[in-house]
Amino acid sequence: MAHKTLIGGTSYNISGGKSMVSGTVYSISGGKTLVGGTSYSISFGEKAYAMYYTDNTMVFQLGSDSDPNKTLSASYTGFEDSSYAFQSYVPWYSKLSSLTKVTFNDEVSPISLAYWFYSAKNLSSNISSFINLNMNNVTNMKYAYYSCSNLTGSPVCGNNVTDMYRTYADCYNLTGSPVCGNKVTNMGQTYDNCQNLTGSPVCGNNVIDMRRTYNNCSNLTGSPVCGPNVTDMYSTYRNCSNLTGSPVCGNNVTSMYNTYYNCSNLTGFPVCGEKVTNMYNTYYNCCNLTGSPVCGNNVTNMGYAYFNCKNLT
Repeated sequence: MAHKTLIGGTSYNISGGKSMVSGTVYSISGGKTLVGGTSYSISFGEKAYAMYYTDNTMVFQLGSDSDPNKTLSASYTGFEDSSYAFQSYVPWYSKLSSLTKVTFNDEVSPISLAYWFYSAKNLSSNISSFINLNMNNVTNMKYAYYSCSNLTGSPVCGNNVTDMYRTYADCYNLTGSPVCGNKVTNMGQTYDNCQNLTGSPVCGNNVIDMRRTYNNCSNLTGSPVCGPNVTDMYSTYRNCSNLTGSPVCGNNVTSMYNTYYNCSNLTGFPVCGEKVTNMYNTYYNCCNLTGSPVCGNNVTNMGYAYFNCKNLT
């Protein structure tokens, strides 16, 4: 697809190829250009479209040609360079409650997946089939698959993602192990109620918020983790009854409210960072912990902190 550029009052077609700058030849294959302080996309291929059909399936593809064997209900474009602040801003939001299947026929490279499939409860696709969803530029996965209770497969996270707030919350049928890119800072409720996830919990080195990250992930195994920058562990591992190993608490954590509530198979010694102020229910019913209870100098609330921890001395 050719594009126009204006040079000295004359309009020229650009369709890709070579550009000479200061005697050096550069390839032009698309990307970003900066004009007057504003960044513009350059694409020499066809635009990405989301095609929604009357059978409640949606196909992501290059170009606007519809499937001749289906009836097109709506089509959307311009979403690759957009990041949505609310679910209602997603172009296909009105279709999400009816959406049953998503297919990526061609490679799509968005900068954000925020709210893309928010509460699409009838979506029964397998994430593993989204091989043409290029995650390299994605930074925001907030609410991306929130409450997609029929979604299957294993979670994914791009290397540049920073926000995973509620990305997979209430995705009851996801299997496999949790993932977290090392640039992620927000893991609040990322896997809340993902009851069929297995494997071990993960936490990137830059994560700050772990509120309810693995709440009710009752089939997770292995040991709990906590990155060095985490400040909030409210209900992080609540009801993760199959976790083993020893509890952890980063040096910057301030809240351990419900952190290990009902983690009955944890062993080892309880911990509490020096910055912790709230230990309400922290080790409630952690009946296999041993050693002595601990309490940092700044703790103000210890209600039921060690309730039924019968092997502590």
